[in-house]
Amino acid sequence: CLQGVASKAVDGRKMQARYFEPWFEKITAWAEDESIEQLDIGTGFSRLTPEGMAEAWKGDAPDHPALDAMAGLKVALDALPSPDAAVLQHAARWVGARFEEEKRRRAEMGFDDMLLRLDAALQAEGGERLATLIREQFPVALIDEFQDTDPVQYRIFESIYRIEDNNPETGLFLIGDPKQAIYAFRGADIYTYLRARQATSGRLHTLGTNFRSSHAMVKAVNHVFERAESREQGRGAFLFREKSGENPVPFLSVASQGRKEQLQREGQVVPALNIWHLSSEQAISGALYRQQLAAACASEIVALLNGGQQASAGFARDGQPFKGLLPADIAILVRDGKEAQAVRGELAARGVRSVYLSDKDSVFAAQEAHDLLAWLKACAEPDIERPLRAALASITLNLPLVELERLNQDELAWESRVMQFRGYRLIWRTQGVLPMLRRLLHDFQLPQALIARSDGERVLTNLLHLSELLQQAAAELDGEQALIRHLAEHLALSGQAGEEQILRLESDEQLVKVVTIHKSKGLEYPLVFLPFICSAKPVDGSRLPLHYHDESGKAQVTLRPTPELIAQADDERLAEDLRLLYVALTRAQHACWLGVADLKRGNHNSSVLHLSALGYLLGGGALLNESSGLARWLQDLQQGCEALSVSEMPSASDSRFHPPRNDATLLAPLAPKRRAAENWWIASYSALRISDSLGAGNTEAPESPQAQKLFDDERLDPDAPREVVASGADIHRFPRGPNPGTFLHGLLEWAGDEGFAADPVAIEDAIARRCNRRGWQGWIKTLSDWLRHLLQLPLPAGAGRPPVVLAQLSQYRVEMEFWFASHKVDVLKLDELVRQYTHQGVPRVTAEPVLLNGMFKGFIDLTFEHQGRYYVADYKSNWLGVDDAAYTEQAMEQSILDNRYDLQYVLYLLALHRQLRARLADYDYDRHMGGALYLFLRGTGSASRGVFFTRPPRELIERLDRLFQGKPEQPKAEPAWEQGVLL
Repeated sequence: CLQGVASKAVDGRKMQARYFEPWFEKITAWAEDESIEQLDIGTGFSRLTPEGMAEAWKGDAPDHPALDAMAGLKVALDALPSPDAAVLQHAARWVGARFEEEKRRRAEMGFDDMLLRLDAALQAEGGERLATLIREQFPVALIDEFQDTDPVQYRIFESIYRIEDNNPETGLFLIGDPKQAIYAFRGADIYTYLRARQATSGRLHTLGTNFRSSHAMVKAVNHVFERAESREQGRGAFLFREKSGENPVPFLSVASQGRKEQLQREGQVVPALNIWHLSSEQAISGALYRQQLAAACASEIVALLNGGQQASAGFARDGQPFKGLLPADIAILVRDGKEAQAVRGELAARGVRSVYLSDKDSVFAAQEAHDLLAWLKACAEPDIERPLRAALASITLNLPLVELERLNQDELAWESRVMQFRGYRLIWRTQGVLPMLRRLLHDFQLPQALIARSDGERVLTNLLHLSELLQQAAAELDGEQALIRHLAEHLALSGQAGEEQILRLESDEQLVKVVTIHKSKGLEYPLVFLPFICSAKPVDGSRLPLHYHDESGKAQVTLRPTPELIAQADDERLAEDLRLLYVALTRAQHACWLGVADLKRGNHNSSVLHLSALGYLLGGGALLNESSGLARWLQDLQQGCEALSVSEMPSASDSRFHPPRNDATLLAPLAPKRRAAENWWIASYSALRISDSLGAGNTEAPESPQAQKLFDDERLDPDAPREVVASGADIHRFPRGPNPGTFLHGLLEWAGDEGFAADPVAIEDAIARRCNRRGWQGWIKTLSDWLRHLLQLPLPAGAGRPPVVLAQLSQYRVEMEFWFASHKVDVLKLDELVRQYTHQGVPRVTAEPVLLNGMFKGFIDLTFEHQGRYYVADYKSNWLGVDDAAYTEQAMEQSILDNRYDLQYVLYLLALHRQLRARLADYDYDRHMGGALYLFLRGTGSASRGVFFTRPPRELIERLDRLFQGKPEQPKAEPAWEQGVLL
């Protein structure tokens, strides 16, 4: 650029060429100097000013208007609008609109869409009505982990429950800890929590006792944060204290419940908080910090674990033997995969196996995923040499170099491999990709080889995980190439892990856990190491968009960061790092180790420790001018807390951990004592088949509960007319069959839901709606009169007891469902007992032999309490005759016997008997059991009121109870008859 300016200047003023030519040569030489790596822009522009040119030319500077204009060049360039932000804004709007359009085209929506649409509906016209409906359906709501709520979610709950109004008819319980708000990267917003805190002022309750950690551990954490909270010049421990002194996120010391066991080493109690100081003359790089602390951390863990085997390190508890320290007692908390890799490498070098738990690492980012892609390509086209060689040379297969070279020299060996992969292709096409991959793993003996490696379980787990994901994807894809393309696309997007793609835990064995701090939230570990706790990633404006909150606490995003906005965003980053540090420190039950050093960033030698959370707690945000000052900060922190220990970082050692040999042997396989295939099934009353002599036959019963009941009601009248005539008549002319029967049952069910006390207008309206849908307008009046009459009709409830009126019931259940176990119940034995104890033992059609083994279920039309006794009622739409005179006691009893409803009501009463026995402390069958009412719905106008009442004897119910439990019979008692008298 400068060369071009100079050349144009030379061309423009030939008369002054003698002045410019030397200057041009100097600039050209400077531009062509490859040894210059960096250009200080400020210094470069200052050289172009008249003063800078005069200094460079030693007073003999050339005179030209272009050079004079150079003085304002930097200011003019800085004032030019940058196209980057505008392009990104345009792209963001376009992508967002296109994404919404594509979702609408596919008729798809995500979790965010559900929130946004509900929020939009609540804010739109009719939103208050929607909020009222939700509030009525869910008058009480509880939100756990509320500190992770975002503004949209909070606006939804505020619209529904009106948090500030504190309506006593509803309850909204918000449970959260702002000190643990660490999920801003997922959209969680601590400022939303603060809005709720302000809205609920005066209604806050705090849990003040820690039940996780030892007294010393709680005391040490209290000391660290109390010191920062009480610092007068600071903004509190969590950077929320305002100039007015108000602090919505204060640190409050907590009490401790303590623990019964105590961590000891060589007979001495281990300090709760152990700070290792990596001293240095000047700030060190992050890479050196990770290297040094990872080695020291791994060495200390080896020493602890070896001490655990020698019973010199572990947990002591009064009255119990000493428990040595185990790998599973130790957790190392890190921020990212780079830190995890550093410490796991050092652990593996010392023979300590570990497992890495992260909430965002994708299995597609593993090396095994890339090798698996090579395998699939080779299996799909085994006759093509290049993909097959790539598959055989993959890292995961780890074939010896000698074997790979033999494939180059030996044609028979190569042909054997080709045939092997042709076999895999055949398995893939006939059985699927998962069986094919399992066969490949077996043929190459990968499980045996991997288990011998320190990282073998991780690799094998990844392979099996990937195989399952590919099997699932193959169900929706067509052909081998489609699956290969699917895997290749996921490898390109491996940084975006869906829930099903997150790395799985490779083992539940005794392993040291390396966990991200985010993943550790809510968990606890006996010992916790934080070797890299001083690391930080300050916001510098290089990563866009920039997220921050304005003065009112509303989230903002900008693509044009200014120094003020960058400082605001970094301040919020530091506040979240402080909360992250709080979460990390409070995971430990007994002891915690922290690695502390003065760090620098990039090529700058100045300290950035004050930008980390721990640096802020130590120095209150002050810059550490000299690395030696860190020792003074740590000494000040140690004062007044015996639970806190500060020492130099221990030197790394080469000691190895040798886990004890596992001498456990496999137990002898258990041999089943019964057949695995039992005739276990779910039965209902319809499963009790009646002999063909009455036409019931072996007709298969319907599946739905309502259809089952109607199947039993109507099966004796298969030739009855099913069509409903348009004009109404009395209830006896109302057609028979499943549809009219369902209709009558539905009316009674509706009446029960309405409390059996619906007014005549509501009854007629409900019936009219149902009749109009079916074209039965002529039956509206008949059915309305019939239902009103039935609801007010006194129904007999046993000799000497007040009648039952449906409209007066207060305690009842409509369509009560029941389930109880049946243990190899012989239906013939069941039928024999029922025929013996009911209806004075009169002969009736026997049930067919069936074995009930599993569960018995049913639906009771109505279960109710009346005058201290409990009853079941069943609605029957059976047609007994053309008028009321047909519904006599004898006719109804005969219908019950013909249809074997005696089996039905006995089983219903058995279900009620079991329920009452479980719910009533003083239950007694004779005092509490009322009996069964069978309502023949067409006979409500008769002298019998269409009701048949019965109450089986206690002996029958108890014997059936034992029968269904599979218990042996008790001595038989003589039947005691008690049949109801119809009034």
